[in-house]
Amino acid sequence: MNRMQRRTRTITHAVALAAVALLLAACGRPAGVIGTVETDSVDDSPATGTLTVWAMGGEGENLPALAEVFEEQNPDVSVSVTPVPWQSAHDKLANSIAAGQTPDMAMVGTTWMAEFAAAGGLRPVPEDLVDPDAFFPGNQRTTEYLDASYGVPWYADARILIYRADLAEEAGVEAPATWEDYDAFNEALADIGVDYGTYLQSGGDGTTNMFLPFVWQASGAVMNDDETQFTLDTPEVREALEYYVSLFDRGFTPVESQVGLYQTQFLDGTIGSYVSGPYEIAQVRALAEDAGQDPDEMIGVAPMPAGEQAGAFVGGADLGVFTTAKNPDAAWKFIRFLSETGVQQDWYDITTDLPAVPEAWESGTLAEDELFSSIRESIEAGTATPQIVTWQQVDDLINREVEKAVRGVSSVEEATAAMQQKASLIGTGK
Repeated sequence: MNRMQRRTRTITHAVALAAVALLLAACGRPAGVIGTVETDSVDDSPATGTLTVWAMGGEGENLPALAEVFEEQNPDVSVSVTPVPWQSAHDKLANSIAAGQTPDMAMVGTTWMAEFAAAGGLRPVPEDLVDPDAFFPGNQRTTEYLDASYGVPWYADARILIYRADLAEEAGVEAPATWEDYDAFNEALADIGVDYGTYLQSGGDGTTNMFLPFVWQASGAVMNDDETQFTLDTPEVREALEYYVSLFDRGFTPVESQVGLYQTQFLDGTIGSYVSGPYEIAQVRALAEDAGQDPDEMIGVAPMPAGEQAGAFVGGADLGVFTTAKNPDAAWKFIRFLSETGVQQDWYDITTDLPAVPEAWESGTLAEDELFSSIRESIEAGTATPQIVTWQQVDDLINREVEKAVRGVSSVEEATAAMQQKASLIGTGK
């Protein structure tokens, strides 16, 4: 994404936020005021009526399969699922809240929850609907804003290292467990002719979620514990950025973006590993099979190498019910259904979306595949991004400052100082 595209997206985001705030003020509900909607009461009776749902990408295309099962269990309900493209999803949701024309419920990106909750667009989760302790802690954290939960985790995601197991074996190294191992891993792959031992993003959307694990691994943090102040210009964050930049400076990863190419380069041996989400495993395995290669021998998965401690970005998607929902009762009952262990396992089998419920990993496909033990470890050790209203804007600025440091436009010290200053000016929205 170029500078103009990033600026356009940021401006559009700001306009959507302003629209929500204006509508709430017009309705007599100040933006940011929590607790204006009473918690719903949901019983065990069958769901009834028409239920409208928005879901993004492949989830929107595949959710009707589970909706049919829900309809069979609740004969008097009709579920209508509308797929929404990911690239337009945020603004579509924000604008629907501003216009008071939302569906009953929607899939919500984990980094959007605080923004929509603070805007008064989401209903608090009813007491006893689900057990918060039934989900991975990092995923449950993504649903919380101030002292309430405004959604239910649906599926889990974490940043992991996907690597060429066959090339690592040829080079005489194992999956790197520490930063020192990561250096040795990259050097060993270079010795056998691999152009780049790894691939990390040098800038653009998604860079923040790739960089922040290094901050957590260095024992750093984006904000203080109560999320009132940013902590982006600390020795720990500088250490993380210095190491991140060094991977580019030493030629371990290409400076120029390989988005759209890195999977092909991974398969042809140009790149020996890359950091991404578990959702890519099925994709790269299928590509390997199409190329006549054995994915079981070729592909390895490991947690991201640890610094002073382990650390990974944890995300995925949540499910939320809107304040203006016409059928909130059916919406909550559908969410409760989607949170059941067996349904979470079925959803993985349909989409390869990883369950947010740990119990769903104890049997079935996930329990049988050793590949997923590293992924679960990453999810359990993962950290969610701060639950603040302005996170998307802060995310954008970290993307830009990391890119400046990688390209040598800014020093590490200048980049972290800029992150801190600009994030503080943006504020938290609380």
